[in-house]
Amino acid sequence: KTRFQQLTSGKSRLLSATIAVDEAREAYYSEEQSTKLGVTSLEDLLLSEILLTRSEINKIKIVFDLQQARIWLDYVVGN
Repeated sequence: KTRFQQLTSGKSRLLSATIAVDEAREAYYSEEQSTKLGVTSLEDLLLSEILLTRSEINKIKIVFDLQQARIWLDYVVGN
């Protein structure tokens, strides 16, 4: 992919990743409440936390890739 294509596709990937983080965060908080009430196990809560952490890491990687593409385009254009 060209840097411009990376930038363009990166924006949609970032939106998807943001939604995934929001959903994972919501699932984690729901699982946390269920664990406090004794409805689910601590293992379920920890698995939910792992999924949240992975989605946050994925989003960070996407932001990093976007920044690299922007920097490269600025360099090429001369900004």
